Amino acid sequence: MLRAAGHDVQLLIVGDGPQRPMLEEQVAQAKLGDWVRFTGHDPKPERWLRAMDVFVLPSYANEGVPQALMQAMMSGLPCITTDVGAISEVARDGETALIVRPQDSAAPAAMLTQLLGDPEARERRAARRVNSPWRTARWTRCATGWRKCSGA
Repeated sequence: MLRAAGHDVQLLIVGDGPQRPMLEEQVAQAKLGDWVRFTGHDPKPERWLRAMDVFVLPSYANEGVPQALMQAMMSGLPCITTDVGAISEVARDGETALIVRPQDSAAPAAMLTQLLGDPEARERRAARRVNSPWRTARWTRCATGWRKCSGA
């Protein structure tokens, strides 16, 4: 959809899991291998985050602590996600992420089109996230709680 609209995009799937073989098969069947890359497990995903313009986490079922989403936010990437599971604990629509309906492939595609077509808006969203009180407030509470638990 995005490529058909003239956007030169690559899909980067970072990480690994039980669905990877099925996803690789779907990519092969759809003949999308030229623009989809599977990185596999990487203990330092930040190098992949630095290569991204936008981060998308289109979860549709139970999502525990969305670590990848938090890493993307802390990297300053504009993020598109859904409001399932614990995602709403870190993603605020229009503030720290753009939230779309689960299982609606047109919605994240529309958001991607909007962000890819307007680099200034993408930068404003990134700056808003990096400068957000959320960035320090949650980590400050986490560090304070950790110190209390560890007796430090």
